[in-house]
Amino acid sequence: MVQVEVSGEIPVPSEKLFSLMSDYNNWPKLFSAHTSVRLIKKEGDVEYIELGDRRYGKVNETHRVIPPNRIDIEEFTPGWDGTFVNLFESLPNGNTELTVKVDIKGKGLMKLVGPFAGSYVRNRVRKQIFEELQKTAPASRT
Repeated sequence: MVQVEVSGEIPVPSEKLFSLMSDYNNWPKLFSAHTSVRLIKKEGDVEYIELGDRRYGKVNETHRVIPPNRIDIEEFTPGWDGTFVNLFESLPNGNTELTVKVDIKGKGLMKLVGPFAGSYVRNRVRKQIFEELQKTAPASRT
């Protein structure tokens, strides 16, 4: 299992970022890896989502939105399963401090590299979540 935590500033108010990320329909606009999104079902406060993903094909996720500042996501791919806890904090300058806590469990051969993959996972989170949100979130409308 790989566990990492990454924090960074996103140049939009926390309410806007939370609103953008809590609506899964925004994900293809926010994250370039996602090509499509479809709601499979909703049970209580958990949404079961199918994402089209450029790397893995179809990916299943569960999203649990916990207002006003937390979104929990479980992601299931062919090589690994992951949990992403997204925490949103308002900063004095009006921007958002986003913290993403990640737990990844490898499958098959990925189990073997898991103990050595912390820096790789951390860099992917920075690139595929933080760098993309810093570009796409300010231009998006809620």
